[in-house]
Amino acid sequence: MAVVGTNTWNAIAYGNGKYVAVGSGGYTTTSTDGKTWSTPKQAGTEEWRAIAYGNGKYVAVGRKNVAVSTDGTTWSVYNNVSPSYLLSVAYGSGKFVMVGSNSYIGVSTDGEIWTNIAEVDAGYLYDIIYADGKFRAIGQEGYYAT
Repeated sequence: MAVVGTNTWNAIAYGNGKYVAVGSGGYTTTSTDGKTWSTPKQAGTEEWRAIAYGNGKYVAVGRKNVAVSTDGTTWSVYNNVSPSYLLSVAYGSGKFVMVGSNSYIGVSTDGEIWTNIAEVDAGYLYDIIYADGKFRAIGQEGYYAT
């Protein structure tokens, strides 16, 4: 086990030969072997909750914000992308899908421009994956969405 910086790491993604981890205080770090990590750098000040890789981009989400990077080191941060707190993001079938509070679901093909496709008062959607050709999200009080 290794220690990377002093902040909390919340999520990790792998793509294009690189691991990218995101966490509290907007910090990100990268590794090509999963053992040796770069000095943590800030991408904004948001607590990044989740990250996904797809279509040549890393996309991180946290609170109502999104960060996008092609190399895991240089990031573009987009504030107030969502009306709800964002908790997870996944990539599949040519698009990113993010989920969060108020059963929020947003979709994007580039990670930068998002379309809100659902927001109902049914609690939180905590996680999302892409598997078997479908996005699948789980959340509060047994909530499941496909």
